[in-house]
Amino acid sequence: GNAAEKLGLTEKAAFWNREAAIRGHARAQCMLAYSIIRAENADRDSLVEAAKWLILAFNQTDNLDEQLSGIINQEWQNVCSRLNEDDINEAQQQADAALAGE
Repeated sequence: GNAAEKLGLTEKAAFWNREAAIRGHARAQCMLAYSIIRAENADRDSLVEAAKWLILAFNQTDNLDEQLSGIINQEWQNVCSRLNEDDINEAQQQADAALAGE
C-alpha cells in the first residue's frame, strides 16, 4: 500500500487532506509532506513538493504546537538529506509562489 494507507488515510481522506493543505492548514501540510516522503515511489519532484509543504507549514508558527513543530523539523531533516541545494531552492520558490497566491 501507499504511505497514505499506512497512515490510515483512505483515498478520500488523502484527497481532503490535500485540499486542506492547499487552503493553508499547517497540520494538513505537514501530514501531506509526511506521506509524500514515505511513499515508496517518492522521486525528486515529489520530495521537492514535500519540502514545499514543510516550508509552508513552518511559515505558520502561530498555528504550530510543539508536537507539530517537532514533526516538521524531523521531516525537514529527512527531506533535506535526500535533496540537494538546488532542489531545496526550488521548493522555496514553489512555497513563495503559493504564499503569493500564484
